[in-house]
Amino acid sequence: MPVTRQLPIHVTRQRYRSTSALCRHQNRQRATWIKQSEESALQNRVVWVCGDTDQMEQIARHLLQSKRMIEKFEPRKESLTPARKLLLQQEKNREEELQGQIRQTVTGAWLSGRMYFRSKPFTPQDFGTTFTAVLQAAATRVLPDLFPSFEPTSVQPSELLQLIEPELSAPAPKFIAPLGILELDGGRYATSCHGGVPQRILESIKGEGWHQWRRSVEGLRRPAVRLHDGPGSSVRGRLLRGGQLRISAGRRP
Repeated sequence: MPVTRQLPIHVTRQRYRSTSALCRHQNRQRATWIKQSEESALQNRVVWVCGDTDQMEQIARHLLQSKRMIEKFEPRKESLTPARKLLLQQEKNREEELQGQIRQTVTGAWLSGRMYFRSKPFTPQDFGTTFTAVLQAAATRVLPDLFPSFEPTSVQPSELLQLIEPELSAPAPKFIAPLGILELDGGRYATSCHGGVPQRILESIKGEGWHQWRRSVEGLRRPAVRLHDGPGSSVRGRLLRGGQLRISAGRRP
């Protein structure tokens, strides 16, 4: 599903992956996961701990037994007596019913569990009644905490080249609004960088220093987060062009 490719949510049994799925009772203690969800390894993850799995495991055993019975007798179906053929068909019908039951119980186990994000517990059923709906709603809930200054505008490489031209004749409108990198002054485009995005980047660079700021940007682009750097590249280029940033020959910019 698309959300799993874009956000730090991924269902797995491994403990420290994007979402941790723990099924045993001793691993579902609320106090344990409130504490662990605040740890650095899980701080930017949504942890989804499933609920009781006893019913699911019981149905799964019945389903496995049914499958084995069908696998044993289906290849020699033509040689079976009419009574055994009837029993085989009944077993197929039972397997189909168990397939539906196992899907329902697996969904129920997850929905009866609990989600955690930075020590905050959430009830999955508050987000929806299906697995996909819960993932979508939970992702939407935590996005503002993960990206408090997120800018959805996408900048293509060809558009970036417009910002290094000697004369700006027809730059992409997005550089004026919403990014606020350029402004029209007396019929000519000028580098203003007065928009919210350029100002946040400029203040961040001034406060942290260029090298530390670049490490922060690389952290945001790691696989678990995957934040594109189009607006950032545009802003940095024009901050340099407009004289608000200066690169020196020494160790520090």
